[in-house]
Amino acid sequence: MLTRESGHQWWALNESDHVHYHHAGGRVTYHLVHADGTYERKTLGRDVANGETPQLVVKGGTYKAAVLDPGAEFGMIGEAVAPGFDFRDFSFVSAKQLSGRNASAYDETQRYVKPQPEDTFDHYYDSPDAQPGSSEMYFTPKT
Repeated sequence: MLTRESGHQWWALNESDHVHYHHAGGRVTYHLVHADGTYERKTLGRDVANGETPQLVVKGGTYKAAVLDPGAEFGMIGEAVAPGFDFRDFSFVSAKQLSGRNASAYDETQRYVKPQPEDTFDHYYDSPDAQPGSSEMYFTPKT
């Protein structure tokens, strides 16, 4: 969920295809830079007559950042992933990667590049306390 206090998702890359769904709240703009360098914006929302879409397919290999529209209190979104989400198929996109793939997308949206992105998510899988199949294994890293 995006909120006024946390109004965007950092530029990221998933290797798997994702379907993003708009569940409630304000519109969410997706900034997308495809593998061929093409940059586009898509608006996730319920007002289909005005160009919004209630769901958006983002192909694996596409850089993406999601931003809550100004003035909205929140935007609740969901994702379905195929073949399935795995942190080993996920990374944050660096400024160098984004500017190299599409300089104008970088110029317009560089504030959505995570300043100090993690480079591994192995802690989600390698915790000695994690039990196979438990949500803790995937979502609650031990510090």
